[in-house]
Amino acid sequence: MGISISSLVFILAIVRMLLKLWFVKGEKIKISETSGKRFYTWGGWILCLISLVILFNLDFSDMNIMRWFWLCFLIIASSFNAFAEWKYIRESKEHIISLVSLMIGTAYILLFMF
Repeated sequence: MGISISSLVFILAIVRMLLKLWFVKGEKIKISETSGKRFYTWGGWILCLISLVILFNLDFSDMNIMRWFWLCFLIIASSFNAFAEWKYIRESKEHIISLVSLMIGTAYILLFMF
């Protein structure tokens, strides 16, 4: 499963890069440059902390539990990212990239890890 997760991270990084070239035109705006910087930073840290606590309390030898963890983590993290981008930098269409990468990541997990 370790190869599957690393492949997923690599695939999503390339997909996000290509989609940014295709969708995002003009000046690139970051959430950290808007009023949503605090919301995005705190939300990211809270999600990271909760996922680490859950991850270290799971049984690493049970592959079914780990598959569900990674699926839920991808859905929650990508959804939070898409929501923050939609709320604070709607005009840049970054939220569409997050939603497309969420769909690709979910399909990858369901096809190759289950």
